[in-house]
Amino acid sequence: MHRWGTASPTHSVNITFNLTGSQTSAGADPIVYKPTISVIGGADAAANTTALITFVGTLTAGTGTTFTLVSAKARATNVRFRGTFGVTPTIEQLLQNTTHPSLAWNTGINNNVTQPMTTTSLSTNSFSTIGTEVDTWATSDAITPNTLPSFNFMDVEPVMAGLQGNGGIVITHVLVPENTAVGVQPGDDQFVVGSGVQLIENAFERQVVFAQPRINSIQSFTSINNAFASGAVTHPWNGSPYNGANDNVVMSVNAGYLYSQSTSLGGTGTIELSNTLLDYDVFLKTGSSQPMIARGANFAGLVDLEGKLLIQHGIFDATVTSASGNIVWGTGGTLDSGNGIVLYKSGAGGAAANIPVTNLRIGGGTTCILAVPSSVATPFTGNETVSAAAALDAILGATVGGCTDGIGGGFKNFGN
Repeated sequence: MHRWGTASPTHSVNITFNLTGSQTSAGADPIVYKPTISVIGGADAAANTTALITFVGTLTAGTGTTFTLVSAKARATNVRFRGTFGVTPTIEQLLQNTTHPSLAWNTGINNNVTQPMTTTSLSTNSFSTIGTEVDTWATSDAITPNTLPSFNFMDVEPVMAGLQGNGGIVITHVLVPENTAVGVQPGDDQFVVGSGVQLIENAFERQVVFAQPRINSIQSFTSINNAFASGAVTHPWNGSPYNGANDNVVMSVNAGYLYSQSTSLGGTGTIELSNTLLDYDVFLKTGSSQPMIARGANFAGLVDLEGKLLIQHGIFDATVTSASGNIVWGTGGTLDSGNGIVLYKSGAGGAAANIPVTNLRIGGGTTCILAVPSSVATPFTGNETVSAAAALDAILGATVGGCTDGIGGGFKNFGN
């Protein structure tokens, strides 16, 4: 920034920052970066150029250890992927399995390890694509814990101007610490991220706030296998009509974890989601009785839920995404429709297949009772908790349209 003389330079070519060390003083020399990214391409896609700005942290490999499998993942029965290590890594170390090549994080919760994913390869001409899940971790696998360099990112918001090619900002392999000493009260401070930014395999102690984009572009924000140690907040719902994931998603979170008020770090952040796609067994966890909040139109691919997710004035859709599944699961999870609506596939066993969480809570604002088929002996009322998804199927009659459109809040069946 000193060489440019501004925090808002104009870029029209690819630039890579290699972050080879760490900022050792917490909060000192904060990074505020608001460039204008402008590329004038050719008349066709083949002639377009790129202006991709990439920050790449240099990982420091620690002493290798071994993994011991405690339980393999089984979504249908709410069994999480768990394991122990010869030397326990911190939740801020990126774990590399060299026996079954993939990366994961230790959440610090009851031997819980996040969903292993293949390494994301950085692209030179577009945002990187999401990797694949790896479910083959086994006892005696070789693990290398990698320490991420620490950098005081505070605000990264590019301005996309006159763009006819691909462009944006990628940040990978960086730890963004609190302003105070590392590991103390994460969530007190914020890292603001603008549209056109992709985050890959980072750890964040600050609560990450995703600023509202200027336009409703598809997946303006993309998070791939990051550790949000104090949660995240996406922009408030802008009132866009609900048309499905491809029309509404402005943020996608894939793998890794969102953990508000992390008990391991003593955090104070929250999780508040709007117009977000959750996928690849992203782990959602709240560290206290405060629920995670979902507003607007949010979409579930594969979501590992622990804690309470409350739908406020919006829709949580587990039916229509182009994601790798449509399952919300977790042994400690409660999905609460609040005054919103949870959508899932209908038919006998539909709820059990889509949302096998521990508890399904039907909010007090629902009037879906009006649409329950007459064949159901005991239609549900508001403020009811069912302990199994199959019970929800029975309450709604396990038929298509068990809750009709436009009638209050609660759970709604959708046809396959």
